[in-house]
Amino acid sequence: MARNSNLTVVKGEDDSIEENGKRRLPKWIMILATVLFLFLIVVGIYYNYHATETFNSYEIICSTVWQNTGEYMRNDNQVIRYTGNGAETVDGKGNLIWNITYEMKEPIVACCGNMVVIGERNGRQVLVSTGSGTVQRETMLYPVYSVAIAKQGVVAVMMNGEDRDYIHIYDKNMSLLYEIETTVAGDGFPQTMALSEDGTKLVTSYLAVAGEKLTSHVTFYNFSNVGENYIRNIVGQVQYEDTLIPRLSFLDNDTICVFTENGFEMFAMREVPASKAKVVFDEKIRSIAVGELLAFVLHNENGDEKNHIVAYDMQGNKCMDVKNSYSYEYVCVGEKEVLLHSGLSVLSLRLNGNIKFQHEFTSNIEVMFPIKKNEYFLIQQGEVHTIKLIEKKE
Repeated sequence: MARNSNLTVVKGEDDSIEENGKRRLPKWIMILATVLFLFLIVVGIYYNYHATETFNSYEIICSTVWQNTGEYMRNDNQVIRYTGNGAETVDGKGNLIWNITYEMKEPIVACCGNMVVIGERNGRQVLVSTGSGTVQRETMLYPVYSVAIAKQGVVAVMMNGEDRDYIHIYDKNMSLLYEIETTVAGDGFPQTMALSEDGTKLVTSYLAVAGEKLTSHVTFYNFSNVGENYIRNIVGQVQYEDTLIPRLSFLDNDTICVFTENGFEMFAMREVPASKAKVVFDEKIRSIAVGELLAFVLHNENGDEKNHIVAYDMQGNKCMDVKNSYSYEYVCVGEKEVLLHSGLSVLSLRLNGNIKFQHEFTSNIEVMFPIKKNEYFLIQQGEVHTIKLIEKKE
């Protein structure tokens, strides 16, 4: 009987089959590959849909009425309203979280987590709210210039003395932990500061003037065990020539962003600073928004589209670059959007430049903040609405 040397059959539960010298994959692998392929198609369709999804209307989830208008600040999924007579916070469900009263000519506010600090610029009052209604009131030794707070209640107060300037770091009970003393001749004029979420790191900016030359000095402090090995707890210093530093922001506990007049530099600072991204714009910065993203509205001098909007993620990677001619007064950011509004109108853009939401309201918008996916705080004439975007059928 002739022997067929071209056919070999080996059977087993997970074995392959060789036929005519070719190997066939087991059925379970082919089924798994097919399921994975179909899953990737569904995921692609889902993300493509949500990257192009648009909304043309909204519904009001809840509303809160405030008797007077004021200044507003977003704090995670809450909004803080503050005036010269007091401050209060509501959440996305319209619940009043806390309210406090005071008398201040120029209140300045900083928040981190549930903690909020309110200081009186050029005055001496400082108030700390724990987010549960507990308020601590303190009188500073010198006029207040800036305030900052950490999640666990550590407070930093920058103050202007007669011939010296000071930064005092307090614990949650307002007991003094550290004092930083500077002079205009040696360090320059104070510009701004930022405190890390855990309260162990502080970054400051001072402006030194020598004739017509301007130099901004950024100093990095570490008050942990690592910082104790450095003179005055200074773990790094950077100089920026011919520019102001209008803003410093901790993007997370270990990342600090230095904003210049024409760009930004991002530093990793787990213990000591190390530059991780630096961007210098050719165009003039009109607005900056900091949140889940860093967004800049630049002045585009070429063409009719005057706004050049660019955004960066927390690693300093560019994730948005679009131009438009929308006339705006205010800009803020959400997880994957940049929102601009002015008067009655609002425009929300996705990172790919597609319009997510565009609408004309019947009352002027004071502020509009993203809360979470498709939900926003809408503040109009003292009313705080929590709204959800919808697609209304024509």
